[in-house]
Amino acid sequence: MKRLALFLFALMTLPATGQTRSLTISGISSGGFMASQMATIYSDQFSGVATVAGGVFFCAQNVFQNNLSAYGQAAYFNYGVNAAGHNTPSILEPLESNPLYQALGVCMQHPEKAHQNEAAKTASAQPMNLDFLNDFVTKQLIADTSNISEQRVLIYQGTNDETVRAGMADRLQEFYTRLGATGNQLKMVFSEGNHNFPTLREDGIPCAEAKPPYIANCKIDLAGQILTHLLNRNLVRSKFNEHNFHVVSQTKGPDSVASYGYLYANPLCLNKPSACDLHVALHGCKMSDSFDKNFQAAYEAKVQLTRVLNIQDYELKARSPKMGALAFAKKAGYAEYAEASANHLMVFFPQTQITSDNYPANPNGCWDWYGWTGKEYATNQGSEPSWLIQQINAIKKNPRALLLQEIPQ
Repeated sequence: MKRLALFLFALMTLPATGQTRSLTISGISSGGFMASQMATIYSDQFSGVATVAGGVFFCAQNVFQNNLSAYGQAAYFNYGVNAAGHNTPSILEPLESNPLYQALGVCMQHPEKAHQNEAAKTASAQPMNLDFLNDFVTKQLIADTSNISEQRVLIYQGTNDETVRAGMADRLQEFYTRLGATGNQLKMVFSEGNHNFPTLREDGIPCAEAKPPYIANCKIDLAGQILTHLLNRNLVRSKFNEHNFHVVSQTKGPDSVASYGYLYANPLCLNKPSACDLHVALHGCKMSDSFDKNFQAAYEAKVQLTRVLNIQDYELKARSPKMGALAFAKKAGYAEYAEASANHLMVFFPQTQITSDNYPANPNGCWDWYGWTGKEYATNQGSEPSWLIQQINAIKKNPRALLLQEIPQ
C-alpha cells in the first residue's frame, strides 16, 4: 500500500507538459501508404514506420492531378467528351482505362511498375527510379532521406490480398533497403490473410475476407509485432481499460479530417508525456467513423448513372455512421500495449471524415496518398501531412489539453 501511495503521489505531482520520447507510425491500406508518406516527409522526426497492405512513398506521383487538369471532372466518371472538348475514355471501356485511375492501378494492382521509367512500364519489374527524392530534398519538401537509414521498418502483406497486390511489399522492401534501412532494422511479415488488419480477436472478420471494419481474426498479434519491432524492446501486453481510452480534439485542419480522434494513454503518459513514446496508428479507407456502407452503395449507384446521364450534382443525405475508427482504435491490438505503465507508451488514432468535399475524388474517406487534395500531397506543403504533424506534436506536448468528454455529434 505504501508503494502504491508513493506511485500515486508521483503521478499527481508530475508536470503536465513536455515532449514524448520516440515517435513511430503505422497504418493499414491508405493508412499504410500515409504512414510511409509521413515517415519519409518527416524522416527527421519518425524513428520507425510500419505498413499493413500499404505502399511505397509517392507511388501515385502526380498522375491524378495532371489528368484532372487535362480532362476535367468528366474523368472522374469515365464518359465521352467533357465541356472543354477533351477526349476522355468511353463509357464502353473498362474503368481501368480511365487515366485518372492509372496511378491507383499501378500502386495497387501492378506494383511492379511503381517508379519505373515510361519505357520500362510494359516490361517486368525493374529497379525503381528514386531520383525524384533528391529534387524533393533540394526543394526542402521532405527531410533529408539519410534519416531513413536510422529508421526501423516493418512491412506486412497478406499474400491473398486482392486490393493491394503482394508485389508492393517487394517495392517497399527495395525502397527502404536502398535508403539504408537494412539488417535487423527491416522486418518483413507475411500471412495468408486478405486486405485486413490481423489480430487475435475471435470476434474479428474471417482472415480470408476484406470488409468493414477490417479487423480480422488471423491468430496474429500484428499490433504487438509492430510496436515491439519499431520500439526495439520487449513490451507487456495488458488488458484494455476503458478509463484510459480517450476522445481527443483534432485541431482545425483540412475538410478531409474529422474534428476528433482517439488516444490510448495510461495516467503516467497522460500526465508526463516526456516519459513515454508515442505511436500513431492510421486507419484505412472505409474505416472512419463517418463511413456508412448503405450510404456508400447509394452513392456508387449515382456514379454509375452519372457515367451514362452526365449528372454531376450529388445530394448527400444523412447517414448512419459505422464508427469504424472507434473499432480500429479499440480492437486492432495497439491499446493493450499502451495500457501497461511499464511500456511507457501511448497510441494516437487520428481519423478522416467523409463530407461533400470528399466527392467524387475520395468517397471512402481514405488518407490522401494519391493526390486528390492537391499536387503537394506528398510533401510538407500538403494539407494532410502538414496538419497531421502539427496534431501529432500537440499530442506529444500536452495530450491532456486535447481531451474531450465525449464523441462530438
